[in-house]
Amino acid sequence: MNIDDTLIGTAPETSSNPTPIDGKDTRRFLGRACGTLAVTTVVFVLTMLLPGPLRSLQTIGTLSTFGLGPLLVLSVWWPRWTRWGSRTVPPIVAAFGTTLALIVLAVAFAGLALAVVGRFDVAGLFSAAAAQSEGVLTPFPFVTTLGVLTFVSMLHVTFVLEKWPFDTAQPIRDGLLAFAFCSVLAVATYFVVANWDGIDPSVLQVLGVLNPGGPVDALELVGWLAWIACLDVVVMVLLRGWPFDGIRSRRVRIAVTGTTIPMVGTALYVVARREFDVSSTAIAAAAAMAITAVFVMTIAFDGRLLRGIRSAATERTLSLAVMCVLAAVLYAVLIGIAGRFESWTEVPPQLWVAVSGLNILAPTLILHDSVWNRWPFRPLLADSADLHTT
Repeated sequence: MNIDDTLIGTAPETSSNPTPIDGKDTRRFLGRACGTLAVTTVVFVLTMLLPGPLRSLQTIGTLSTFGLGPLLVLSVWWPRWTRWGSRTVPPIVAAFGTTLALIVLAVAFAGLALAVVGRFDVAGLFSAAAAQSEGVLTPFPFVTTLGVLTFVSMLHVTFVLEKWPFDTAQPIRDGLLAFAFCSVLAVATYFVVANWDGIDPSVLQVLGVLNPGGPVDALELVGWLAWIACLDVVVMVLLRGWPFDGIRSRRVRIAVTGTTIPMVGTALYVVARREFDVSSTAIAAAAAMAITAVFVMTIAFDGRLLRGIRSAATERTLSLAVMCVLAAVLYAVLIGIAGRFESWTEVPPQLWVAVSGLNILAPTLILHDSVWNRWPFRPLLADSADLHTT
């Protein structure tokens, strides 16, 4: 299932006319799904576990936040660009080059974010937070809020707003303009809304971090943003726009969806924080696991786990149930790994779980599908050989 198919108006039917799969295709389907999950697991181990969970969180995990927006542009706004290779460029070379370009962009944008929040420090760009004791400004945690703001804004414009107002049938320009707009919006929101009041002002001064002085703690904002991103993905990807897909007028649908999801999400977040005393990092971790579960279902398993159910309402209910169970399993596994390999005296382990899911697991699933075209695993069916045809 191509992630671009989730946009309302372009998505294929999922319940009424499921694609039949014979025994041979079932074996290929399961092998392809397991292969995608295996690739994702390997990437996770190499990036978030082998260097040490805490160090990975503060370096790779933080830097990768700034690759999420470009990956979204590439996989959804420019889906035809991700077709493998050409007559002169071998497919694997094209995929490797694209992946390398995304990594370079992530590092470059993280460096720009350092300059925005305080000062650019080459020595600190790839350093863990321990370097702050020497007066070195490191990405963690100071650029996290800015990176998540950019990504969630881009996610909201792409899926909830259905690419409006940037959908002018010129995908290259549209994607660049949308990303530029979301980046500027993120910077403006950061300086108006966020604050670092929870950190000693003398420490901020030594590190060169500017305190925007907004009404919301910068890390609290990250938890809220992760939750909004979760609702965006669940509604627009897993449920394919339900319950808003019945609104025929695109303008009305965009207006209703674009305001309802943030409002409902904010209300639920406030209730969880104030009434149930759930920490923002725990909310972020739960949101990240739900997002990862959605992409496991829709990408790794091609959205076919519950295909063939005649009742759309039953399919939606079961999809949500499967997502919740899968998210709970993922959370239990990751929090167990976190406790086994790290003491977590500096930051809560839930933050590592959140970053592992949102910045590594879910993006790897998308990358392996949209850029690597599930290499080295063959497409499930002949008519799905080009996963990026819209």
